[in-house]
Amino acid sequence: MIAEATILTPLPDNSPAERALFIGSSDAAPAIGVSPWKTALQLWLEKRGEAEPEPENDAMHLGKLLEPVVLSMFTRRTGNRVLAHQQRFIHPEYPWMACTVDGLTDDGTVVEAKTANWRVAEKFGEEGTDAIPEEYVIQTTHAMAVTGANLAIVPVLLGGDDLRIYRVERNDGLIAVLIEREQAFWRMVQEGRAPEPDWEHETTNQVLNAMYEPQGGTVHLDDQAVTYFETYWQAKRAEAAAQKVKKTAKAHLLALMGHASCAMLPNGSKMTRKKVDVAEQARAAYSYNGFWIGKEK
Repeated sequence: MIAEATILTPLPDNSPAERALFIGSSDAAPAIGVSPWKTALQLWLEKRGEAEPEPENDAMHLGKLLEPVVLSMFTRRTGNRVLAHQQRFIHPEYPWMACTVDGLTDDGTVVEAKTANWRVAEKFGEEGTDAIPEEYVIQTTHAMAVTGANLAIVPVLLGGDDLRIYRVERNDGLIAVLIEREQAFWRMVQEGRAPEPDWEHETTNQVLNAMYEPQGGTVHLDDQAVTYFETYWQAKRAEAAAQKVKKTAKAHLLALMGHASCAMLPNGSKMTRKKVDVAEQARAAYSYNGFWIGKEK
C-alpha cells in the first residue's frame, strides 16, 4: 500500500530546471554509478544546471509512445487496472527524493512499463522474476522507497510483440543503501562538489569534452599525463593493427563464401550476407551488403 505520509503533487512541467530540484526514479541508477547510459558526473552537471540533459533519441521517443500500449496489454493480460498514470510522489522524509510512476494498481503496486528490442533480449530472464537489467531494479526500488509500495511490476514489450511481466519485491536493505548513496550524491549537488568521473564509462569522454571548453592558454602537466599520453598512443596503434587484421580476415571469409548468403563453419558458427537498403534521410538513399559473423558455439 502507498504510505499515508507520501505527498502527491500535480505533475509539473517536467522541464530540466524543475527536475533539478530532486532525484527521480530514472536518476537513481546514474546517481549511484550503475547506469549504462549516464554517469554520476553527467547527472551532477544536469542537476547543477551546467549541462543540458541528453536530447530524446528515437528509442526514448518510441518508448513514450508505446507506454500506454504496454500498460493496456498488461491490463488485458492480468485484469489489473493501472491508475495514477504519470503521477508524481515525494518522499515523506527526504524531499529531494521523488518519482513519477507510469501507474499504480488498485493495491498500490508500482507499474513501470518498458520496451526493448531483440538485441537486448538476453538481459531479461525468466518472466515473473526480477531478472531484469540492474538499472531497472534500482529505478523500481527507488519508486518503492518513495511511495512505500511493497511491489513493483515491470511489463516489458520485447521486439514489439512479446509481452513479459516481471516482479521486483521491496527490499528494505537495498532501499537503505540506495537512500544513503543518493543522499551523498545530492549533498554533492548542493555543495558544488563534482563526483569522480567514471573513467571507463562509454560517455565520460563526451561529458568531459563538453565540461571543459577550451578558453585559451597553456597548461604544463606532470609525469602522470605522460603515462596517459603514451598509453593512449599505444592503444591507438594496437587498435589500428587489430583493425587491419580484422579487415584481412573478413576479406578471406568473403572470398570463401563467394555468392552464398549463408555459410556454416565446423565449429558451429554461422555467417550471413544480404543486401541492406537504407531509406533516404539526411542523405540520399543507398544500399550496402551487410556481413555478420555469429559467435562460436
